[in-house]
Amino acid sequence: MASLHDTTRAERMMTADERRELLAAGWQIEVIDSLHLRGFRPCRPDYVAARFDGTDIARTMGFLRQTAVPHLHITLAKSQSLSEVMESIDTAIYESGHRHGHATLAGLFMRFFEQCKSWQPAPDLAVLEKRLTALEANTKLAG
Repeated sequence: MASLHDTTRAERMMTADERRELLAAGWQIEVIDSLHLRGFRPCRPDYVAARFDGTDIARTMGFLRQTAVPHLHITLAKSQSLSEVMESIDTAIYESGHRHGHATLAGLFMRFFEQCKSWQPAPDLAVLEKRLTALEANTKLAG
């Protein structure tokens, strides 16, 4: 029996139909395999990146990796080599992890900072002795 994590991951992986569509559209099999292994799947619609004068640069497509945190979206061109694709994927994963780590660290620091702001020093020992004496006197009167 598959775990919930395995089931969720399988639902988010690139399907065989999506792989066939990418192959039919002219994408390299090595690029498709690399994206599939790293959990990316194509997202629609693909679009044409254009220069300022309106001419086409290259046919590109977006790919999405859905994980617990954070989701990754990259855009690749069909003409990119496997090494360029791997560099794009690695850069996206690194930068995403870097941002997530920074946000986590900043949140922990701010929680610590708020606790430091609300910290109250312990009262003077003489004040505690007076309060204890008063409490003992009240209990003797009540008893």
